[in-house]
Amino acid sequence: MDSGPTMACSNSSSQNMICYILDPGDESVEGKTLGLKQQYTLCSASLQDIIAHFERRSGKPVKWEIFAVQMNDTCPTLCIPELIRILMDWKGLSWKEA
Repeated sequence: MDSGPTMACSNSSSQNMICYILDPGDESVEGKTLGLKQQYTLCSASLQDIIAHFERRSGKPVKWEIFAVQMNDTCPTLCIPELIRILMDWKGLSWKEA
């Protein structure tokens, strides 16, 4: 088994390739599109998890007017329309209620 500098360089090259595939940067339209899709996926998954925990913890019907989510950066602003979508599509709230 090769464990010298060649192996270390090979591992570093593989790590760089994985990072490039997962985050190609914002220089291209494809990179911007991938970044937006990744942000949306993470926001949606996080909101779904937060809502599920909130419902389990409450143990009774949830009063959605007291539900709040704090956002600390510009990327999570995707949570605003996604939260509205979840509350309307999954929880049956109207646009005004959501």
